[in-house]
Amino acid sequence: MKSMWLILIVLLAGAPPEKIQPPAVTTLLFENSDFESGTLKNWTTTGDAFSRQPTMGENPYHRGRGKYANIQGEYWIGSYEKFTGKPGEKPGTIQGDQPTGTLQSVPFVIGGDLIAFLIGGGQIPGQEYVALEVDGEEVRRATGRYDETMELIFWYVREWKGQTARIVVKDLVAIPESWGHINVDFFHYLNFD
Repeated sequence: MKSMWLILIVLLAGAPPEKIQPPAVTTLLFENSDFESGTLKNWTTTGDAFSRQPTMGENPYHRGRGKYANIQGEYWIGSYEKFTGKPGEKPGTIQGDQPTGTLQSVPFVIGGDLIAFLIGGGQIPGQEYVALEVDGEEVRRATGRYDETMELIFWYVREWKGQTARIVVKDLVAIPESWGHINVDFFHYLNFD
């Protein structure tokens, strides 16, 4: 319990998020909300930004960015990336900022007070963001901060507990080299019991 609060305090104090391990008491929002199946099971896509996902490993580091994405596990979503770990693919491969599209989760019933996840990439509100939809309405949003390194974000969701929701990830910017991409990983409930 004490270590989870320490992690939360360090994150909120603005400490660098490099390789921070998630707290031990977590529950996924739904099967594969952490992308660890290596597939998009329980997610649907539009457009082509997420067609070569999930990304495997620390692809930004392998392409010479000198930084880690701060992934949890082996797989994550990076709409700039183009490395899924399949035979013949090379770590560090990219698709760039041009592809656009959305990634939408299956509906799930909100079962906790606090949803947490990792996010990075462009900071373009309304165009590059992740949203929580409840009854088809966006009730929470988050963007990256012009950094490939993902940081841990928390959404307080107690008021919608028991209601049906979805996670929607949007990449709607197609301008090359404009931070028109988004990184996300590990959507889960954070529990302090």
